[in-house]
Amino acid sequence: MVATMASIKTMGLEVVTSLKVVVQGIIEGVPVPFPIPQPNGCEDHGLDCPLQPNKEYTFKATLPVKSFYPEIKLVVKWKLLDQNANSVFCFELPVQIVG
Repeated sequence: MVATMASIKTMGLEVVTSLKVVVQGIIEGVPVPFPIPQPNGCEDHGLDCPLQPNKEYTFKATLPVKSFYPEIKLVVKWKLLDQNANSVFCFELPVQIVG
């Protein structure tokens, strides 16, 4: 099952030539890495790199939910890191996984 998480508009302040998507589940305050099918933010997320300054972009995120995941409430943290590993954008969403 795949849950669509977010479609977010953002504007960059400098040229971004590559993006890495990092996803973590925050469980009881502890960040746990969450693998996603496409960690390259310039592919399959509605973005076409390089991103130009002061231009609006829409980042589309989906999160695969496997059948063996336990029922749990948690916070999912998404980070987009540029070619220098600087944070371009970060957001957190409360999530509830149900069976």
